[in-house]
Amino acid sequence: MRVPLDYARDGVIVATGDGPELLVWDARKDDPLWKHFGDGILVGVGVNEEHLVTVDSDGRVEFFRRLDGALQERHELGDGLIRALQVSEGARVGVLGKDAIHVVQLQGLERTIPVPDAVVLAFGPGGGSLGVGTAAGVFWAVDPASGGAWGTVDVGAAVRGVAWSPAGYWWVAAGDALIAVAGDGSAELRRFAVGEPVLGLAVSRDGVVAVVPHPSQRLSVWALAEGAACGQVGFQRPVGDVRFGPGSWIAVGFDDGEVNRVDLLYNKVTLPDPHLGRRASRWAVDAKVRPELLRGAIAKAAAGGAPLVTRVKHAWDIPRPKRQITIGDPDVPGCGCWQMAGCMLTLTIIVLLFIGVITGYWWYFDGAGPLGDYLPF
Repeated sequence: MRVPLDYARDGVIVATGDGPELLVWDARKDDPLWKHFGDGILVGVGVNEEHLVTVDSDGRVEFFRRLDGALQERHELGDGLIRALQVSEGARVGVLGKDAIHVVQLQGLERTIPVPDAVVLAFGPGGGSLGVGTAAGVFWAVDPASGGAWGTVDVGAAVRGVAWSPAGYWWVAAGDALIAVAGDGSAELRRFAVGEPVLGLAVSRDGVVAVVPHPSQRLSVWALAEGAACGQVGFQRPVGDVRFGPGSWIAVGFDDGEVNRVDLLYNKVTLPDPHLGRRASRWAVDAKVRPELLRGAIAKAAAGGAPLVTRVKHAWDIPRPKRQITIGDPDVPGCGCWQMAGCMLTLTIIVLLFIGVITGYWWYFDGAGPLGDYLPF
């Protein structure tokens, strides 16, 4: 079961579909934003900087203004076997049809690229490349501008997910493994097993973390550079799809048009409020991600693979030259204590003398005579 789902790269909106109904939330507040009823069953949703794009099972592609749902364009592809949609960072939209990928822009269909048994697709940076996986276990790297294939790699099992890494290569989910493939599709670079059949793949925007859905109703979380497991998120219902948003946030889609958002770094789970006319559902979520492993992987990637722990010299590690300590040295604690005590005693004596003089003058001018006449000595 795969549900239409996408999470905006800037974290502003998250969208999914349930039958003909498109549901959009303000992801910053988990509030319903707008919804739309289409003419067919939604099979794909994608969000870029300006538009929210949908495709239905009849091959109808619609471009909406993403914040208010105003319809901008509609195109008919004439393909009745549409299964998925992906949007690029640029203007291109990829629609997965019958043995073909339809590349669409706001102005209309750009080209159709034949790819036998295609089941999943993803764009590379700026929409300048296209990764396609097939049911036969072949990964294709395609130029969307010309429609030509740069290269193909047999990964040994039906491809269930494809994602681009900013490191310059593709990640492919197939069988029970994640496989890194060269950017031009010319060779397999490495692979590691995840211990369970995969149903899809989502990779973070920085290419450091992968999230993989499994038939056991859980998501496994992986640090890609090390091929190390960082935890899991379990649900009490089948997972339809998963998408990365900004940072460590992911959106998880289910049937009935329902969504969870999860912050992997803090094991924080949110449930957006239901749209008008829809009931509020509740289900258990068990987030067991180890944040220290994720932070370590992120820090290591940011440092270019340098060691995470290094000895840093501090000021107190540097020996100070020996010198003669004198009374009142401001750099040596305690050396000015006697001077301070002497100053305070002198100040006290001066204040007492001043008070005595003032008192004597007041006594004399008040008519009591010289103050000495009343002293016993």
